[in-house]
Amino acid sequence: MTAEPNVNTTGAPPSSLFLVELRAAIGVSTDLSRMHRDLTTTIARLGERGVDIRAGAYFLPEDDRCLCLVRGADKGTIGLACDTAGLSAAPVYEAHRISGRPSRLNPSEECTCHR
Repeated sequence: MTAEPNVNTTGAPPSSLFLVELRAAIGVSTDLSRMHRDLTTTIARLGERGVDIRAGAYFLPEDDRCLCLVRGADKGTIGLACDTAGLSAAPVYEAHRISGRPSRLNPSEECTCHR
């Protein structure tokens, strides 16, 4: 069971970055689009309920994977989004920026995993 999500009552931006790895079954590329759609829909719904969570995604066509960068309060919140989207087997990794320069990544922008 996943922990309760952290609801944003202060309006402060989410504090942690996580990587969710979506991998399609061999030969079933439509699975990847469905998984991405299910995860981003769930993240949007949680955000509407006041949960600190935003995401952007990047498709790796040579590897049939979609890497979703998700900002959220904690790993439990990201796990809740994956569980709710039916993706409880998707690995979730805590991520940290390496560079000290400001990042150009805006995880709240809409991205797709479609080829």
